[in-house]
Amino acid sequence: MTATTHICRTRGFTLIEVLVALSIVALALAAGARATGALTANAERQSNMLLAQLCAENTLIGLRLNRMMPP
Repeated sequence: MTATTHICRTRGFTLIEVLVALSIVALALAAGARATGALTANAERQSNMLLAQLCAENTLIGLRLNRMMPP
């Protein structure tokens, strides 16, 4: 009798498949970083607008008070 050796080959990922997967992950991370940057810029702009509105209101109140006060 002849002994036959069965070689069990497990097929892994090819280099192309790994590169495609890494490219997809890189694109997703880049999109996430861009979205985070946009949210941060929007929050900063909103904060600046609020501070500008408070300054404008304070200036208007100061002008109204100056007109009401006697010299």
